[in-house]
Amino acid sequence: MRPRAAIAWVGFLVISRVLLFAVPGTAAADPVAGTDHEIRETILPNGLRVLTQEIPEAPVVTVWTWYRVGSRNERPGITGISHQVEHMMFKGTASLKPGDIDRLVQLAGGRHNAFTSYDYTAYHITLPSEHLETALRIEADRMLNGAMDPQELAREKGVVLSELQGRQNDPEELLENEVRSVAFLAHPYRWPVIGWKTDVLAFTHEAVSEYYRTYYRPNNAVLVVVGDFQTDAALAMVRKHFGPLPTGPPPPPVISQEPPQKGERRLLLKEAGTTAQLQFLYHIPPARHPDFYALAVLDAILTEGKSSRLYRALVDTELAASQSSYLSRRLDAGWITFYITARDGVPHEKIERAFTEAIGRLQAEPVTEFELQKAINQVRAELTFAQGSVSRLARMIGSLDLTMGHRGLRAYLDRLRQVTAADVQRVAGRHFSPDNRTVGWFVPQGVPSSQSGQGPASRATVHRTPEPPQILGVEAGGAMQAIAPAASPGGRVVRTVLRNGLTLIAAESRVAPSVAIKGYVLAGPVQDPPGKSGLSYLTADLVTRGTLGHSAMALAERLEFLGASASIQAEHETVGITAQMLSEHFDTLLDLLADYLRNPTFPAGELTKAVGQLRTVLNRESDDPRERAQRELFAQLYPPDHPLHRNPKGRLADLDGFTREDLVRFHERLYRPDRTVLVIAGDISPQQALASVERALGGWERSTENLLPTRPPLPALSNSARHTVHLPGKSEAIVMLGGNGITRDHPDYYAAFLANRILGGSGLGSRLMKALRERDGMTYGVYSYFHPVLGERPWVVSLQTGPASVERAIAGVLAEATRLCDAGVTAEELDEAKAASIGSLVLSMEDQVGMAFVLRDTELFQLGLDFPQTFPRAIRAVTADQVQAAARKYIRPDRLIHIVVTPPQP
Repeated sequence: MRPRAAIAWVGFLVISRVLLFAVPGTAAADPVAGTDHEIRETILPNGLRVLTQEIPEAPVVTVWTWYRVGSRNERPGITGISHQVEHMMFKGTASLKPGDIDRLVQLAGGRHNAFTSYDYTAYHITLPSEHLETALRIEADRMLNGAMDPQELAREKGVVLSELQGRQNDPEELLENEVRSVAFLAHPYRWPVIGWKTDVLAFTHEAVSEYYRTYYRPNNAVLVVVGDFQTDAALAMVRKHFGPLPTGPPPPPVISQEPPQKGERRLLLKEAGTTAQLQFLYHIPPARHPDFYALAVLDAILTEGKSSRLYRALVDTELAASQSSYLSRRLDAGWITFYITARDGVPHEKIERAFTEAIGRLQAEPVTEFELQKAINQVRAELTFAQGSVSRLARMIGSLDLTMGHRGLRAYLDRLRQVTAADVQRVAGRHFSPDNRTVGWFVPQGVPSSQSGQGPASRATVHRTPEPPQILGVEAGGAMQAIAPAASPGGRVVRTVLRNGLTLIAAESRVAPSVAIKGYVLAGPVQDPPGKSGLSYLTADLVTRGTLGHSAMALAERLEFLGASASIQAEHETVGITAQMLSEHFDTLLDLLADYLRNPTFPAGELTKAVGQLRTVLNRESDDPRERAQRELFAQLYPPDHPLHRNPKGRLADLDGFTREDLVRFHERLYRPDRTVLVIAGDISPQQALASVERALGGWERSTENLLPTRPPLPALSNSARHTVHLPGKSEAIVMLGGNGITRDHPDYYAAFLANRILGGSGLGSRLMKALRERDGMTYGVYSYFHPVLGERPWVVSLQTGPASVERAIAGVLAEATRLCDAGVTAEELDEAKAASIGSLVLSMEDQVGMAFVLRDTELFQLGLDFPQTFPRAIRAVTADQVQAAARKYIRPDRLIHIVVTPPQP
C-alpha cells in the first residue's frame, strides 16, 4: 500500500533531467545531519505545523499530510472509523467531485495514496516538482471540505469490507489480531486498525462526518514537504492554500492507559492450514522513553538478517522457516512482536523452547561489541538510503515527528551509538520477562496455510488502496544483444560490454552517499530441465550460502555488519541480482557479489535447509488465494511443455530428488558473464564503476555455447473457460482473467499499453476501478496489465471480491472491456493516461534503486539507453483511433481463461 500537450513536453525534459543529472556529492559521516538542507519548521497562525526539506538532486516533490488521529482515538462501536474517514477523503470536496483528485494527480504525472495507523493517518502525493501547488491545493481543500456524501459512504463501506475480508485470508494477520487483543485489555491498541466487521457495517453518515470534523483541522495536522523546491516559494504556496483555514477546537484526549501485565497470557488459534505459526508479544514503553533506543538495538541484534540471534537459533537449526519482528514506535506504551513460521513437522513446543532460551541468553550475557556495532551500521545505512528518496525521507520525518518529534531524526543515530551492552541486557531483563508477554499459536487444521509475505510496515498501517502489480511500461519482450560501449547523451549513463561478455550499465547519481545495484543472469526457472522444476530457484538461493573459503554465516556477517543488503533470487525469466550499500562499501559489496556468482560451493547441509524452507514456502503459497490464482492461470494459459506452465519455485514432488550435483551443473552451465547484466546507479562515476567491475569480474570465464532462451509461442485462445479452486478457511475470493496479448517489440505496443492503462492499469483512475470499486463498492482493488515476460505478454485482470459477488465482478470486467473495444476512449482519458505514463517513469527514477531498476529492464527488453527520451515521444504520438484498434486486437473479453479461488460455499 492519480495542461495536456504541455504536460507531455515538460515530462520529456523532466525524464532527461532524472537520467542525466550530475550534482557533486560528498560522503556524509552521518546521514540527515550531514545534508546541505536541514529540516525547517514553520508554524502557521492557525496551528498547522509545516516541515520542509529541500532535496534538489531529482526533479520530484512529495507532500505528506499527517493527522493526529488513528485507531488510538476510537472506542468500541466505532473501531475502524479513522480508516473509513481516510477512504472518504478521496471521494470529493465541495469543489472537487468524486474522481477529480485522481484525475488531477494523473494529469500532473503523479501518484498518491494514504494509510491509517494506530496514532496517525497520512496522505501523500508525489509528483514532478513543477506541480507542487497541485498537491497543496488538493490537501488544503480536503482538510476541511470533505464531502462525506452518504451514498459514497455506503459504497466505500463495501470497499473497506472487501479489504478487511482480504486480510482475513492470511492466518498470520488473524493470529496477530488475536494476540494483540489479548495482550491489551484497556488501551485502544487492542483492536485492528481496519476495525471489527460489525462496527464497519454499522457506521452512519452522522458518525463519520462528526469524526471527520473533530480531527481534521490545521491545528491537529503536520504538513511535510520534501524534494526539489525553493523553501520560501513553497511556504508562500502553503500559506496561500492553508493559511485561511480556521483553527478548530482541540480534539479529545486519549484517556485509557494499559495497566501493567502481571502474568503470561496465551491463546490458541485453529484454522485450515498445515503451516504452524507462533507469535510472542512483549509490552514496551512509548517511543519517547529513553529505553526505546536500547530496544531498537536489541531488536536488530535479535532479528536483523541471517547473522541475527533468532535466525541462528531458529532458522539455521531447521526449527523455523522464517523469523521476523515488529518494533512499534507508538505515542503510548506499545509492543514488540516476534513472528515465527514453523518448519513442517516441528512442534510448537520445541520452537517456543528455543525462542525462550534465546531471550534468556540475551538477559544473562552481554551482547558483543561486534553485535552492537552491526546494529549501529544497519541504522546508519538505512537513514542514508532514505535520504536518497524524497518519499521515504518524508515518511520518516512525519512518522518520527508524530511519535518522537522530528528533531529526533537528527539525534537518532547519536542516541543509538550511546547504547551499551549493559543497556541492552537491562532492557531485555526489564521488558522481556515471561510475565510481560503474550504467546499465540496458530495450529493448522488439515490443508496448507498461507503467510502474507508482507513486511512489518503492513502490520502498522492500512492503506486506502492496495499497491498495484509491479508492472512498468519499461518491461518488454526481446532478447539480449551485446553491443559496443555506448553512452547516453550527457555521458552520465554508460553501457559497456566487457571482454568476457558481461554487460555493465553505470549511472551516476549523487542524491545520497550510497549505491544501488540491479542486474540479472539468464538462468531463471524457464531454464529448468524436465522433472527438475525449482532447480533455478534452489541454485539462486544456494549461491549465497557458502563460497570457496567462506561459510554461509561468515558471508551473512560480512554483509550485515556493513548495513548493506544483497540478494540473488530466481524470477520467471532470469535470476535477479539486487544490492544496496553505502558508497564507501561499494568495492567490498561488489567483491561479495562476485564471490556469490563465481565461487559457490553448494554445501550439502545448506541444500538440506533450503529444500526444507522451500517446502514450507510451497505449502504456504498453495493456500494463498492470490498465489494460487496466478499459478493456476499460467498452468491453463500455457501447455505442459511450455516453461511458463510450471511454478517457478518448483513442485513438492520434485524437492526430494535434487542433489548437490544438479545445482553444480546448472550453475556451471548458465551462470556465465556473457549471460549477466549489472546496473550500478549511485554515488560513483561510470569510470570508477567500470574499473571496479573489471577488477572483480573481468576474470570470470564466458560460456562456450549459445544458450539464449527459446520457447514455443503462447497458444491462441478461441473461447473462454472457467476454472474454480476452493480454499477452506478464507473470507475473500480472488479472480484472475487471462488471455492472449502482445509482444513488447510490436509496433502496436504503446497503443495497447495505453488502452490497458485506461481500462485497468492506472489504479483508482481506471475504468475498472471506477466501475467495480467506486460505483459498485464490491472490490478493494482490480487491475489489468500485460504480464511482463519475454515473448508474447498475456493480458491479465486481477481482482478481489466477496464470494457472493464473483459473478457480478466478472460480468463488470467483461462489460468494461467490451465498452472499450466498442466505443474507444475519450480525448480526456487519453490525455490523462499519457501524462500519467510519462510521469510514472519520472517518479520511478527518483532514487538510485528506481533508476537501476528502470535501466535493468531497458537492457533486458532491449529498449536502449535513450528509452527515457523515446518513451514519452512514443506515448505522445498514439491516437485515440490507435488505442481502440489495439484494444479490439489485444483485449478479447470473449477469449479469456477465468480463474476463481474462493471459499467453499454452503
